[in-house]
Amino acid sequence: HTLMTCCSIMVYGLPQQKYPSILVVEDSSISGMDKDYQLSIDGNILRFRTSSFRPERGSILHSGIYNRELSSVLSASVITGVCFFILSLTIKNNAIIYIITLFIFTMAILFFRAVIFKEPYIEVVFDRDSGIVSIILKRPFKTLHRKFPIIPDNITLSHMEFEPTNPDGIEVVERVALQHGTVILGFGEKKDFYNLELSMIDKGTEEQVIIFTTGKKGEAEEVMSKIKGFLWRKDDDNL
Repeated sequence: HTLMTCCSIMVYGLPQQKYPSILVVEDSSISGMDKDYQLSIDGNILRFRTSSFRPERGSILHSGIYNRELSSVLSASVITGVCFFILSLTIKNNAIIYIITLFIFTMAILFFRAVIFKEPYIEVVFDRDSGIVSIILKRPFKTLHRKFPIIPDNITLSHMEFEPTNPDGIEVVERVALQHGTVILGFGEKKDFYNLELSMIDKGTEEQVIIFTTGKKGEAEEVMSKIKGFLWRKDDDNL
């Protein structure tokens, strides 16, 4: 599988993806743990958090084959290989070398997955008292923060549709996957995204900020309804 993945990257590469404005700066408590988001209300504060905020066309490599876990393993393998070479020059006992190498490999996988390839997420905090919405984007090694005035009518729902652009590449990947006994469900099919957007005014310029995206229209409508319902309420009761 690793060889297939590496070959696919070399032949096709990763496609360039263009997203709507997510920010120039750059899972569910109320609705149940089966959702792709967390939404909680504490008095006049609503917190919304999700890692699903980028409508992606996807690449020739399906997420089931090439993902953050595999990236962590490949990166850890490189580090481990270098360490093994250095250890073999300084330690004569093979058993000790293997034990140290195994430990390095395990720790490297955990490090790369938890730090380097950690899933970025966006957190949106609506403060009904101050009338301010804070948008926080957290990435590995970087946190970006912006604030805007709350305008409930500027919370809208949009729809995007992505069609496959490389049918020949899709066919090749599916054929290779079958040779390895793998069936990739849904690969190469049209993708629909329903995006929850905030329309913000920053220094006279309007920005459309996507705070949540999902393939389920009902789920996007549910989140929008909860947020708007919270903002329009005048009392402190939870939704």
